[in-house]
Amino acid sequence: MSSFTSTQYTDPDFGPNAGSIWWSDYARASPYSLSSVASSSQWFRPEQKYAGCTLFNGIGANDIVQGYINDCFILSPAQASAERDSRIDDIVVNTKYPSEGIVALNLNVKGKPAVVTVDTFLPFYYGSLPAFSRRSGDGDFWMSFLEKGFAKLHGNYESLGGGWQAETWRILNGAPTRFITMASINSDANSAWNTISSALSQGFMVGVDTASNPPFGLVGGHAYSVLGAYSLKDSFGTVKARLLRVRNPWGTDNYSGPWNDNDSRWTTAYKSQVPFSQNTNDGYFFIEISDFVNTFNYFQVNYIHDDWSQSYYERKNDDGQWKSYTFTLPRSQDVFIGMDFYNPRMYASGCRAGQMSKGQFNLLRGSTVLDRYAFDDRLGYGWTQYTGLAAGTYTVQVLAQWTQYDVRDYVVSVYSPDSVMVYDQSGQTSFDTPPSLLSDLQYQLTLALKDLSPYSLENGGWYTLRQGFYDSPLKNRFFLQLGGPMGVYNLDMTASFTTFDGIAVVSANARSQTFQKVSNADGSTTYSHNCLILPKSGINDCSYMVYAPDANSGVKWSWRLNSWTYA
Repeated sequence: MSSFTSTQYTDPDFGPNAGSIWWSDYARASPYSLSSVASSSQWFRPEQKYAGCTLFNGIGANDIVQGYINDCFILSPAQASAERDSRIDDIVVNTKYPSEGIVALNLNVKGKPAVVTVDTFLPFYYGSLPAFSRRSGDGDFWMSFLEKGFAKLHGNYESLGGGWQAETWRILNGAPTRFITMASINSDANSAWNTISSALSQGFMVGVDTASNPPFGLVGGHAYSVLGAYSLKDSFGTVKARLLRVRNPWGTDNYSGPWNDNDSRWTTAYKSQVPFSQNTNDGYFFIEISDFVNTFNYFQVNYIHDDWSQSYYERKNDDGQWKSYTFTLPRSQDVFIGMDFYNPRMYASGCRAGQMSKGQFNLLRGSTVLDRYAFDDRLGYGWTQYTGLAAGTYTVQVLAQWTQYDVRDYVVSVYSPDSVMVYDQSGQTSFDTPPSLLSDLQYQLTLALKDLSPYSLENGGWYTLRQGFYDSPLKNRFFLQLGGPMGVYNLDMTASFTTFDGIAVVSANARSQTFQKVSNADGSTTYSHNCLILPKSGINDCSYMVYAPDANSGVKWSWRLNSWTYA
């Protein structure tokens, strides 16, 4: 159920109250307890405290400023993601500050895409500053709302205290993360440099964590982001130092080691080779790779590929027996295959008595076993990378080993350049319809649709439009989706497609497959469909696939909002 007051939304499931900060019946011990913060905070919408609030005013890592919660493992991956605007744009549905009071977020739950909505109320400590993620220096609040989405997803803010950057990236972008301890590479500077610099050059993200008592004024047990790798050269082109640019999500830097802001090593020539800012106390600092491996405890590489697809099968109410799933690769490619449970922090504190979900995994091609391993739900889940996996059909066998406290759902995922369909032993997908053109469309839409544009309703709400293009080995497909991620409006819309070439239009909206076809005087043909969005009937969007002869077939689409009412 949704709730609007004076045209602004208040979340009935995660509202402005102490229960959204902590649960007295499932309280966590110090240093993670937020009971005092809950009792000392007042809830306001940002515009009640600040003039000129913005959602985005230029996205960047310096938008992140941590508050009174130990969730650096969330903020550090967020600031790494913010180095590319598009990665935050993919997460935060809204494009401007939400005067209607609601923010929609594209996140991932146990490896499956999900839209999480929150209202814009934030707790202010003693009514002064935001208790948790702070307003950025240029007035942005996107991180505050993203952090609130994490809190809602996991029950409350207190549940966010302490964690691993890998789990955050899994929720933010669905991509797998590799966990590398310094001990595993014998604190070898060359190995660390090669791995990190290569990862950053490919657009991957890197997070690092300190041990309990690090040197150089760094914070113990704290998550940082590595945002750049730089080889400083002298006038002859000889490399004199290899530096990593690191940021603290606190937004302050107390680094006192070699190459700190005031170090005499910083010549004018060296400063010109890096993004150097002296004495700005903005959280950024540079550290030499030889000091890095002896200062940080481990690092994590998030293997995000912005143009890859995440394919999945969701198993619900599992019986704890071996299950088999198949998928087919159309060509040789690198592939990550994994299995996700619910994040352990989604269970209330103490509910699982410290127990973990575990699993076993086998990968086969035909009857040949290519790989097998065991895993648990702490780090990385069951993710394994396979390089140059040949074209063909593969079988994934999994066994979930549940505790008595678990919700017995899991997702088997394939992360790869080509999207695939994942089938169970009966040849079915986990979608509501059997494998068919429509189920394929519904799945491909989650992968191919990249752009989301808001269009305002006169009450301050919005409806949305997505469009994308997917070039399959067999046919070219154009996608269009109309919908409202909030699920609070009934919408009556008309979608039209016009082309001079022969096309076929298919709707994933199962209630109606009727299209009006009109031949135009200029020789083109227009196909129109009446899209009715009825959230209370479980109909939240209209999705279309257009089969065209080639990518440049000149398909033009248009849409019209006929009417709307509250659901």
